Amino acid sequence: MGLMAADAGEAMVGGERVRYYAAGSGPPVVLLHGLGGSAAVWHRNLPALKRRFRVFAPELWGAAPEGGGGESTPEAGVRFVTGFLDAVGCASAHLVGGSLGGFMAGATAIADPGRVRSLTLIGTVGLGRRIAFSQRLLTLPLIGEAMFRPSRRRVRRMLAMLIAEWDADAERLVDELYAVRCQPGVSRRMLEVLRSGINLLGVKRSTRLLPALSGIETPTLLVWGSRDPLFPIEDARRAARVLHDAELLVVEGSGHWPYLEAPETFNQALLGFLARSEKALIP
Repeated sequence: MGLMAADAGEAMVGGERVRYYAAGSGPPVVLLHGLGGSAAVWHRNLPALKRRFRVFAPELWGAAPEGGGGESTPEAGVRFVTGFLDAVGCASAHLVGGSLGGFMAGATAIADPGRVRSLTLIGTVGLGRRIAFSQRLLTLPLIGEAMFRPSRRRVRRMLAMLIAEWDADAERLVDELYAVRCQPGVSRRMLEVLRSGINLLGVKRSTRLLPALSGIETPTLLVWGSRDPLFPIEDARRAARVLHDAELLVVEGSGHWPYLEAPETFNQALLGFLARSEKALIP
């Protein structure tokens, strides 16, 4: 990925090759992108984070062998995250996840809290039932297959929906994300993951994390764009009220990817949160 100024590597996770980027030194931070993204979506955040942390950004797509499936369940998320941590030699890490990546991070904090130093959830699926109708529509036969067929036009349309303010940098992402979707089996796997987690009525009960998240003690930062087109901001506010140790940052004017649209605001908030979380870990 040309946008990522970091070292590229490969790790074996659950018998699959997972590409990732790594940079910096210090306590480990793992960046988990969402369903429609790739590791390249973090390119505006990695330079700031790597000054104080060892940052890993794995690619969630392109790892499955042809014919392999995908699922959006807590167990699948935990297997990926803990397997990746094992592969790169991290006993624990700060987990930062957007949308599907946030779901995977949250599921790991529930199932294996000792491996999660802190939790950052950005526009995360699983904090409520509601999701945009456009996403629910993709669960229908033929419609989903048509919309996930790789094309630059479809990728550009997706980005235009997720990003509130389009700029030249977003245009550069089109080619990055299109290349990911063109890899064998990736678009099909994305659609399988989507359908395993939601249906025409919304987010499936098996995908909802909030009841279990309310029982964890892991420091949590919730980040939501005020113009998120997929998940209502009420999900974040409700989670901030019920979680044991949570902070909420609403990024005004931002869409579903506030880390990309408002990197200075996001980076400053995240670095402060990570520093406080690290300090709390010292006996």
